[in-house]
Amino acid sequence: MLSHILACPDIEAGRLANVIPQFPPARPAINVVYPSRRNMSLRVRTVLDFLTQAIKEDPLMAPDPPRDRRRQLRLDLGPA
Repeated sequence: MLSHILACPDIEAGRLANVIPQFPPARPAINVVYPSRRNMSLRVRTVLDFLTQAIKEDPLMAPDPPRDRRRQLRLDLGPA
């Protein structure tokens, strides 16, 4: 499965199509690891700012809505 960021040119050109729109892909967490906020280099700060802004501007990067915990447990444990 490709990220929408990588697949966008092919989707727009008609070479790729979403064949199961009722099952959107899960959005994995994005983790950035860096040594410390203390004495953070300008390069690291610039990358963090860029990623934060890119995620905010892209509606497909928005986090999944929180699940109803009771519903999740019922699905996991079977009928109540």
